Amino acid sequence: MKADVNKVGQGCHFLWSLLRNSEASLSLFESSLSTHAKNQFVADRLEACPTLKVPTLGRTVGIGGLLLLLGGCAMLTPEHPVELDRAPKPAMPAPQSFQAVQSVVFSFYGHSMTGIGMLSMDRGERSFELSCMTPMGTKLFDLQMKNDVPEVLFALPFFTEKEGFAEAVALDIARIYFDREPPQVTRAYRKGNRLWIESKSGLETLAYGYTGDPLVLIEKKVLQKRALKAQIEYRQFFEQEGVRCIAEATLKSEYGYRLTVRTKELKIIE
Repeated sequence: MKADVNKVGQGCHFLWSLLRNSEASLSLFESSLSTHAKNQFVADRLEACPTLKVPTLGRTVGIGGLLLLLGGCAMLTPEHPVELDRAPKPAMPAPQSFQAVQSVVFSFYGHSMTGIGMLSMDRGERSFELSCMTPMGTKLFDLQMKNDVPEVLFALPFFTEKEGFAEAVALDIARIYFDREPPQVTRAYRKGNRLWIESKSGLETLAYGYTGDPLVLIEKKVLQKRALKAQIEYRQFFEQEGVRCIAEATLKSEYGYRLTVRTKELKIIE
């Protein structure tokens, strides 16, 4: 829905007067616009960036924040559509089945928890088992997934106080390792130095970000009805026995936590 021009009119008067006093060059720009045009300009910016709000008269606002409001949205990196019949073939495949020793770090509202994880993964069966404990030997959780169904075998109260939280952690582990290549191409475009490929997976949309030549996956987003459910950054890979393995990845969850996994040892299972 379009922003109401009349409702933002009073805020516009404040914005333009402050900008006029702050930058002489902006006064020239202001003088060329009618009052309605000024209001429409800010209304358009609000529509383009719905999370931005017009400041009230009682708030002190820096000139940098106002410039971000008035011009920042227009300066966003544009998308350039790309015609692709199918997803690019990775230069090196991901391992299908493996066992790994990992360090696992949870960052949650300013608090961090570090553990050592024992991961057994079968991407072909879309199944895994993960047992995680602290460096002192206290078990944090035992999670598993079989055919895309997460299950919590054990978890400390930290992971079970919020209903569904432990299951969400299991799902996020799967999001890191499963679906590392788009099953099909729904939409493709270039944005900055990245090639983005979107693919539908059930009710979710998976967005893959590639860079380099040959292309390397560096980011994956999981969206549902345009809401971001998870964002994974693939920070490092290593090659072993002809496959490309994840050395370090960080996931930002819709639950507000950040999960970082680092592979210490890995054994590929044929």
